Amino acid sequence: MSKSKTESTIPPSESVGAHLKKTREGQGLSFDQVASLTRIQSKFLQALEEEDFQQLPEQVFTRGFVRTYARAIGLDEEETLQRFSESSREYYQQGQQAQNQAQLQLQQEQRGKFNRNLVIIVTIVIIVALGFLLPRQQESSPPPTEKSDSSPAVQSAPSGSTVSPEFETTTEAPSTPSAPMSEPEEMPVEPLEPTPMAQSDTSAQDPIQEEEKPPTPSVALPTDPIRLEIEATQLTWVVVQSDTDSPQEALLQPAQKGTWEAQQQFTLTLGNAAGVTVRLNGEAQGPFGNPGEVVREVVLKP
Repeated sequence: MSKSKTESTIPPSESVGAHLKKTREGQGLSFDQVASLTRIQSKFLQALEEEDFQQLPEQVFTRGFVRTYARAIGLDEEETLQRFSESSREYYQQGQQAQNQAQLQLQQEQRGKFNRNLVIIVTIVIIVALGFLLPRQQESSPPPTEKSDSSPAVQSAPSGSTVSPEFETTTEAPSTPSAPMSEPEEMPVEPLEPTPMAQSDTSAQDPIQEEEKPPTPSVALPTDPIRLEIEATQLTWVVVQSDTDSPQEALLQPAQKGTWEAQQQFTLTLGNAAGVTVRLNGEAQGPFGNPGEVVREVVLKP
């Protein structure tokens, strides 16, 4: 049946599933026959006709299936892709919203974790700085000096000396005899003790014990990036997420190879688990499943 004749019997408003099914049945082809022509598994062909998008891989790979299926049964590829976009628009919009919400939540959790770590690091740095500066400030402060209570009216005398008061004498003889005046007693004066400046100077020279400093936190140095290599042995769609970056999708033909880099880990989704060879930093990984099996969220890390 020719391409123009096939398209003329199908209403323009028909969905992609009904469009593919009616064309395949009109040509008398089974799922197994179309699968051998397209190298697409029968369950994916059936999911396309039933428009069960949840059983299909990511959108970019499903579009590749639609294009290959349309080419195999003689349909216009662009028109069939347009039908697919209209039929699956609501499903993929909901999936994109859910994915954006999950990505936003993950970013918020990482931002909160980063802020907590930053507060801890700043607190430790402040503690270390205070432990380093306080002993130095105590060493640089001058020692207190004692004031002497010396009075200007009192003069110190050498040790063991005495001070005698002076008395005025007159030349006039007394009019009446009187008893001889006794000689005034000597008043000993206690010498003033010297100001203990030497003791203060000695105490100022005593070393001040520094407080024990807390250990400086070790900061993890960035490691070399890890490298992921995927080489297709069969037609396979792959989704690779490096750390928390956005997922990258690709449809690999046999002998095609792709490489990715990350700092910590990869999250891998395969449309054909046995159709690729996976190496992480040069070391073979897997096997991840049987031929044609879809595996999701496989975490790879050194």
